[in-house]
Amino acid sequence: MGQCVSRTVRDERSRDLLASWGLESEVVPDPVFALQGEETKTTSQGKRLLVNVRPWKDDLSDRTAAAASRLAAAAGLPLTAVALAREDLGLMEDQAARGIFAPEEIVFLEPENWRERTAGIFENSAGAISMRYHFALLCLISGIPLSLSAYDPKVEAFGEEWGVPCWNGEGDMAFPAASAEEDRVRLRSARFLEEFRRTWNEVRSFVHRKGRSLS
Repeated sequence: MGQCVSRTVRDERSRDLLASWGLESEVVPDPVFALQGEETKTTSQGKRLLVNVRPWKDDLSDRTAAAASRLAAAAGLPLTAVALAREDLGLMEDQAARGIFAPEEIVFLEPENWRERTAGIFENSAGAISMRYHFALLCLISGIPLSLSAYDPKVEAFGEEWGVPCWNGEGDMAFPAASAEEDRVRLRSARFLEEFRRTWNEVRSFVHRKGRSLS
């Protein structure tokens, strides 16, 4: 990594880690912000609760699914499980078979279908519970209320940054809440593209100085 012309990271924690190795870096928004489209309008009368569970050590995955099930039951809402990876899909199918929770459907987001499928499940959603960082981010840029299960410090930091509930596996999980940072969310897409252009120009200038080609 020390040979890199330019280094970008998505959070202060990562920048601090590189700094401890004597490496400089710039904090830039996650590339997923560039996928931002029209914000999905949600209300307290949403027709479903979304949940993403990923494999993790101990029994946090099962506790997350069970907590989501309790929230859905208390609100009188059906659960829609959302997988971002095949390991998520296999886990949630197993959890359903074991009676940990009972999703109405399990949706697997893949490269060729994710935009169409998220448009369908986000519409009229009351909120989402997420373990995975990037499902949380997709929900954030779509205006979906969130509640996070913090399996990793990056998820906890995400919750703190955007002001949404974050659960550590103990006690009651909070019902999803909307971020109050809507304006800042919209700015992140433009900021990512700006930083991408800057980084690309740095790399291109370096390559040209060395008399090489990018093709």
